[in-house]
Amino acid sequence: MPRQKFNVHEFLNPDLNADPNLILTTKNRSLKQLQNEQKEKEDLADKLRDDIKRFVDVVPDDIADLATFHFIIAHFSTQCKSHDGKVVPAEGAMLSMSISQGITGDFHAFLEPGDIPCGYRSECMAKGRKTHNIPIDAEDEFYTKDRLVFDQLLELINRSSAEVVFCLEDEVQDVKDVLELMLEKRTNHQAQAPQVFPLEELMYFMDESLKRAFKAQNKAKDKKHFFFKDKEAAGAHLQNETERFKFQVPSCTFHEETGRVEYCSQAKMRQRAFIIMDRYCDVSFEFCFELCYYINTIFTSFSTKIFFDNFSREIKVVNS
Repeated sequence: MPRQKFNVHEFLNPDLNADPNLILTTKNRSLKQLQNEQKEKEDLADKLRDDIKRFVDVVPDDIADLATFHFIIAHFSTQCKSHDGKVVPAEGAMLSMSISQGITGDFHAFLEPGDIPCGYRSECMAKGRKTHNIPIDAEDEFYTKDRLVFDQLLELINRSSAEVVFCLEDEVQDVKDVLELMLEKRTNHQAQAPQVFPLEELMYFMDESLKRAFKAQNKAKDKKHFFFKDKEAAGAHLQNETERFKFQVPSCTFHEETGRVEYCSQAKMRQRAFIIMDRYCDVSFEFCFELCYYINTIFTSFSTKIFFDNFSREIKVVNS
């Protein structure tokens, strides 16, 4: 009988060739189950990306649809996040907006920290002193109830064109964690929090939609409006504009008094909304100008018709 070759890699990894359904994690879940969940998350992210593209896609003759697209921007600050994924919220701000109407609704609140995970109190206090300076043991009147916060969120979502919350890409996980935590506190049954999507990618999709529309119309590109080549370029634009207009957007009273205005969720959220409106206002202005011209033309034609109709009636009366 031939001697079997000893494989050190297989010896150190005995489950390497085992059935994925039989390999269990430390939480007693199979590897196959984790792989399926990861695949479902990727499929859901791809579907959401396709939906966002469809929402901002415009036809060449109706670019104004992009100016009327309503969406939600959010920013959440946290105290800390434990090793098992439990998040301790600190502050939250959201707004609904469109390019043509600007900010149509918003809310800002200091969130209830809830039960702080064992061993993380000092980390929460250290992060608070270093950044937003929001206390974890203030009076109850300082915080807004989670139920009220989530009700305000649902009210904003009902105004938007898509049930999606947009934030910076490196903030996506924090926003997801806080939204899921608020939903968990608000309801005792299984439900889903709103989906979260990178704001940079939304701006890139909006630029791609405009580029296709302008190309189909054979219009020369405005020299002031450069198109993003990818979502990284959109992120760089947001970062540069944020730095350029730093401290120009007022923060909440608490951060004004504590001198930590750069960490205010309300100021960050509004600043991003103003940056987006500044960038795409030319599209909205062109739409409004063309709409006013169209209405004026119709009104002029209608008035002229009424004038000649009345004039002809007067002539008939005189002749009779």
